[in-house]
Parts: sequence; C-alpha cells; structure tokens
Amino acid sequence: DAAAAADNADFDGDGIVTGLDFLVYQQNVGLTGQTDNSNGDANGDGVVGTADLAVFEAQYGTSPLSGAISAVPEPSTLLLGSLAMGLLMRRRSR
Repeated sequence: DAAAAADNADFDGDGIVTGLDFLVYQQNVGLTGQTDNSNGDANGDGVVGTADLAVFEAQYGTSPLSGAISAVPEPSTLLLGSLAMGLLMRRRSR
C-alpha cells in the first residue's frame, strides 16, 4: 500500500528509528492540526496518535528506507561470474 511505503518513524532524521524518536512521539502524542514527521506524525494523517506508535514499533531499530532499498534487485552471482569469464576469455583471445 502506498501510504505504508511513506510511513516514517525517524522523527529526528538521523536515518534510524531509536528511542530518541520515541521521545519525540511521547512529547507530542495527542497533537492535531499542523503536524508533520518532525513532531511524531509517522503516517502523515495530521494526528500524533496510536497509529504513529504502531509505525514506530514496526520500524524500531531499522532505517525507514530499508524496505525500499531491499526491494532493489541485485545482480545474481551467476550473471556476474559469467560476465567475468567472458571478459577473461576475450582478453585471452587477443
């Protein structure tokens, strides 16, 4: 779901969800109106509440971008090995 992909509990912007982010959430829980990620609104719904706590719990100890990064496919070892062999064979034939 696109909204879940945008969820981000890294409220202090240091690249990892830690206890410091939880403190930001705690200080602002119940806040409504002009909220954003920097004051604990992890899901962007305009409220710092239990939904944001759920996002924090799911992302605790990780980078919020780790899911997006892990979705990028890596070249297979076989493909890299084949490429290396091809380059070696080409070089030998010269």
